[in-house]
Amino acid sequence: MMYLATILTVLSYMVKEGLSGCPSGVSMSSDVPQLAITTASFTDANSDDKLLAKIRVNGEWTDWSRIDNAGCDDFEKGQTDYFDDFAEYTDAWEAIALYECGTDGIAIDSISYWDGVSNNNTVGIWCNNVAGIFNPKNYDLEVTNQTGQCYRGSDEDVASQPMYDAVWLDQNNDRIAGISFGTGEYLFGDRSDDRPLVGRLFFRAIPGMPDCGDYSLEKEEKVLDALTIIRTLDVSSSETVWMLYLALAIVAIGIVGYAVRRCLYEKAKDGSKQSNYGTIRV
Repeated sequence: MMYLATILTVLSYMVKEGLSGCPSGVSMSSDVPQLAITTASFTDANSDDKLLAKIRVNGEWTDWSRIDNAGCDDFEKGQTDYFDDFAEYTDAWEAIALYECGTDGIAIDSISYWDGVSNNNTVGIWCNNVAGIFNPKNYDLEVTNQTGQCYRGSDEDVASQPMYDAVWLDQNNDRIAGISFGTGEYLFGDRSDDRPLVGRLFFRAIPGMPDCGDYSLEKEEKVLDALTIIRTLDVSSSETVWMLYLALAIVAIGIVGYAVRRCLYEKAKDGSKQSNYGTIRV
């Protein structure tokens, strides 16, 4: 029976991943906290490196978590990826920190987050202080005639505050690997008239530096551990043989389901490239 439970654990994971597909290019859930990251669409914006995240809730930072949808190709150019790593935190998120663990840098176009009610909150413009103050190599596509603020007490000179459409995270010598920005009441920005929220440095508490070597894919590790146990099964047992046949059948269903969902996603992505954070108004 222990072996049966192990197989069912593996199968439930495989079927869940296969039938649900990769959570990209779909609307964010209205009642489950999610983090959504849109990768910029220009050359080399995509990344295959580890990307870590943590959020601040009720005055405390969570632990760092590697955000990755197992079996999916996250952080591709122009793609929005959705992560439920912080779904348990239903109170309003106060700040978000990200850290890139390699030199295959990522250019982030926008980030959506949970405000205690919904995920319909998108930071689409970035101040020049969220990832290394005054380092031009951390930013792309400067925005003119912008709204919002980057620094306190600078209302009279908003035009002098550099803002950008994209922010880079990279471990190379020319860029900074991490960002930390405020959300909700800690974010400067005018929500009226569909104006974008502006990402500015979160000053109240630093998120700390992660050790990139400590973060592997927890879901993949659980499956690999379970598969190791399965390899020790007594294949001479009729019960085991029938369980393995059942496993193969369910895995096949999961693979077909994943292929169908992936095709539908690609078709939907090609048909719509509309931004979800509004237009910039003078």
